[in-house]
Amino acid sequence: MIASSDRRSVEGEKRIVHACTYPGAGGAGIASLRLVNGLRESNVNATMLGAVTVDRPHTAIVEYSNSFSERIWRALRKRQLQRIDLAIGKTGKQKNFFASDLCPHGAALAHSLADADLIHLHWVCDLIDYPKTLGTLPNSVPIVWTLHDMGVFTGGCSHAFDCEGYMKDCAACPQLESEFNSEALRSLNRRKKAIRAIEDRLTIVAPSHWIGEKSSNSSLFRNIPHKVIANGIDLQKFHPDLRAEARKQQEFSADQTILLFVAAGLDTPLKGIAFLLEAIAKLDQSNFQVCFVGPESQIEYPQNWKWLGCPDNDQEIASIYAAADLLVVPSLADNFPNVICEALACGLPVVGSNVGGIPELVIENETGFLAEPADSSSLSRVLSHAITTMKRERNLWLSRCRSYAEKRLGIHDCVDKHRQLYEQVLTANSR
Repeated sequence: MIASSDRRSVEGEKRIVHACTYPGAGGAGIASLRLVNGLRESNVNATMLGAVTVDRPHTAIVEYSNSFSERIWRALRKRQLQRIDLAIGKTGKQKNFFASDLCPHGAALAHSLADADLIHLHWVCDLIDYPKTLGTLPNSVPIVWTLHDMGVFTGGCSHAFDCEGYMKDCAACPQLESEFNSEALRSLNRRKKAIRAIEDRLTIVAPSHWIGEKSSNSSLFRNIPHKVIANGIDLQKFHPDLRAEARKQQEFSADQTILLFVAAGLDTPLKGIAFLLEAIAKLDQSNFQVCFVGPESQIEYPQNWKWLGCPDNDQEIASIYAAADLLVVPSLADNFPNVICEALACGLPVVGSNVGGIPELVIENETGFLAEPADSSSLSRVLSHAITTMKRERNLWLSRCRSYAEKRLGIHDCVDKHRQLYEQVLTANSR
């Protein structure tokens, strides 16, 4: 244990460079940018690199070299990836996003990270090339890597479901047709070889205990130190005090029970909307109103469902959370969903799938109710019970959810824990 007086301060002087493929977009992009913003407000010199940038002074796009050798390397890598993508795309069996460990942007990412005192990687698919990037990072720089899904330590799948192949070698991948399933084996082997270059200065951050345990048991990271740090949110932006005005704005009557479904990609099978549609059809729909947030045209939704738009800022979505009575998260796989964290901060209880890291947020009789994943009958029963409960005890649940968020999900606590981790690894790496 390093004494606090011996730790290297990260305030002001040290350059902490984060990398995420799409800063501010999707679950990983939103969580990582919130962390960077929080660190900067805490006087940490944190910046963000991505494949795209957002309108922030501390974010940037990775820098590309126009040297002949790098242009040739990018062209060759693109051709190699085209063959891999063609093979994976032909299988038709993938349950979720499947990403290669290779990428033509890998050299550019390594070049852009060269001046960092500490590197913090997030979701970097389509940005990192394991062999090229990890093999050329400065030897003296500690690396922190946050797991936003399982794709970092598997042979390519973002969620392995019941498969435990990542604990050994990812041979005979069940998500790829037999003709191509050795690609996962080859990908994991390349990752293992590349990780050797950084394993003595790498620390894994897990937003949930669930993914931390999965990673600790993986063949790639089982010998790497892990730290569980929950993603943080701004508890002043996400707050239940918005409820009365928000319900008035949405024209919800006082006796209406509002069920809310939120997803950036409503047609993504992993979000479980097919099972939600089946579950809702089994219920007496005179007792509640279903509302959803996200791109309107992506699903065929019942005419009596109400679309609340696709908010592009925290204030708008926080107002919608506060106006609702139940958030429904019927995911087939998930890690530590931002939508649940945000909802709880707004005093909104959750009906969620008993899968992944969701049970760490949805606590029975405290913050919500759990249903079995991919089971519309289970979801229907749980929804019926939750709706009845909310009609009697909505204010009590509001208080419970907000209390939970205040104790565990604030951005300041998240920032403090990251600062402590940075100081520890910088000090250890200087010895």
